[in-house]
Amino acid sequence: MSSFPFAIVDAFCVPNEAFTGNQAAVVVLPSDDSLPDEVKQKLAAELNLSETAFVSRGWTETDPHDDHKLILRWFTPDVEVPLCGHATLATARTLFETMQSERQTGADTTLEFETKSKGTLTATMNWSSDRISLDFPLAPSSPITVSQLECLPLLLSHLMGSLDVDEISCVYYSPLTKKLLIRLRGDVEESSVSSSTLLKLNPNFIELINVIGNNLVLGIIVTVKGSGDIDFYSRYFAPWVGLNEDPVTGSAHTVLAAYWSDEYKRNELLGKQCSKRSGLVWCKLHEPGRVRLEGLSKLVVRGDITV
Repeated sequence: MSSFPFAIVDAFCVPNEAFTGNQAAVVVLPSDDSLPDEVKQKLAAELNLSETAFVSRGWTETDPHDDHKLILRWFTPDVEVPLCGHATLATARTLFETMQSERQTGADTTLEFETKSKGTLTATMNWSSDRISLDFPLAPSSPITVSQLECLPLLLSHLMGSLDVDEISCVYYSPLTKKLLIRLRGDVEESSVSSSTLLKLNPNFIELINVIGNNLVLGIIVTVKGSGDIDFYSRYFAPWVGLNEDPVTGSAHTVLAAYWSDEYKRNELLGKQCSKRSGLVWCKLHEPGRVRLEGLSKLVVRGDITV
């Protein structure tokens, strides 16, 4: 048996509120091949959080090591996924907690993560605000029609459940993330009504999971325009990868940031994901095709895990 450092982190928390944000497990490995992939998957199922991140200092034991350049992979209880924002934030928090000397300097500190499908991702700690910023690819979306997705009416029916499908304003699709973005009706003056509809949404997951085939849709974002300091509200559902509802979803905000920045005609936005735990994501489009997702996080469990 082998033991590895392990943590559970609340990512994208609401300031000054306990038990918010999205929990992720983080397992720190000497190298990616320290555990076979099938063991990683079984461990993610055992931990049974929305995602478990595996971070290591190289693909193999012989790779050159750099404490700021790391390998990162993400597993749900069912499958490996190509990108997970909140588990990336959780991984960064776990590693930054050990960097006391860099904390004392006060200068921003950046980690680089090499991934299998998304190239290099970065996580930067702003020590003064205690917020971590993730640099991700932006994921634009465009309107989708029944001619492009024949099962769309059935999917929307199972998504809305007892709510009227007429509450839906538009449906977009992001090919980069394989996510649908569904906007509910309402404007700023009606945002309280629309966010209430968002909270009442109770999808039929048993029916939903049987609708989509051919790996076309892996998740559904439902969103509505915000009010006050919040620019938009959202919820995220992904039964096809083993997550009926994800509490706070970084990858969904790469789609939301692209959509709402176009609606508002500005590059800085604040989103609130309205799950039971809820969370806040600060979004900033900073160059063509890239977005920074920034959030608070809290390390709540630390120890060793034995496999």
